Amino acid sequence: MFRKLAVVLLVTSLSACGGGGDGDGENVKTISLNQKAEVAVEERSSATFTARYEITDIRPVDSDPALELSASGKQIKISSKELEYPVLATFNVSMTDGNNRLVQRLEVIGVNISARYAESLAETLEGEKDRILALANDQRVYDFFVDVAYLDGSLSSKERFEKMSAFDPGKHPNYANAKQAVESAIETYHSYLRGESKERRLKSATDQAKSELRLLGDYGQTQFDKIKPIVTAYISPIPEVSFAFVEEKRVFTRFFDPAIAKIDSETGNVTFKEGFDVLNPILL
Repeated sequence: MFRKLAVVLLVTSLSACGGGGDGDGENVKTISLNQKAEVAVEERSSATFTARYEITDIRPVDSDPALELSASGKQIKISSKELEYPVLATFNVSMTDGNNRLVQRLEVIGVNISARYAESLAETLEGEKDRILALANDQRVYDFFVDVAYLDGSLSSKERFEKMSAFDPGKHPNYANAKQAVESAIETYHSYLRGESKERRLKSATDQAKSELRLLGDYGQTQFDKIKPIVTAYISPIPEVSFAFVEEKRVFTRFFDPAIAKIDSETGNVTFKEGFDVLNPILL
């Protein structure tokens, strides 16, 4: 999908920048629109956009060889070649409106669709880094069941404190590797956005982060195994599923695995399977 914004905006956006004359002696003004327009085109595709007025000229301000523009009448055709990273090009589009020459800045974004998954993963790592490394989803569920056991008298206050204090992914042997891999993936993502790293490098870095986090996630499973009698008193036994990235929800968790929950492909709504309904107020 790509966005379409009108190449020419409201007249209130106009500001006169100069003047001149034509053969009839009438003033011809060059008017710049204060508000730029933006369009996005996916790699290996073309899109056509319609301006409000006749286009007379397109001049590159900061072009990119992967993006090609052509104009005919009121239409601009934009084509994108295969991309290795997102690209941004800027153009000045000139149009005629009676005796006025209108100029508007147009930004064209080339979308690297083949890297969308890796981009989504990297953005999630950056935005949720601390929570991911802390296995926050796991701890939330773990703490819930420890609290329930305390409230129903199965655990003493001291036992509750000890069990909650025991959950610390930082003690896991793979924590340092996971942290380094996540930080490397984030750094590579920024390099990729600047056009300094290609898609292949981004995918490699995010795959490595996923792999290291999967190993770190084993810690969470081990902690659940330690309180299994408590957990199974309220829900079905938690299956040994991986701590993984769920793209539909942009989250790292084990609890949206198909063995535990179903994600609606259209709405993105999560429904826990029978036996795991108690997770609804905890995770949703």
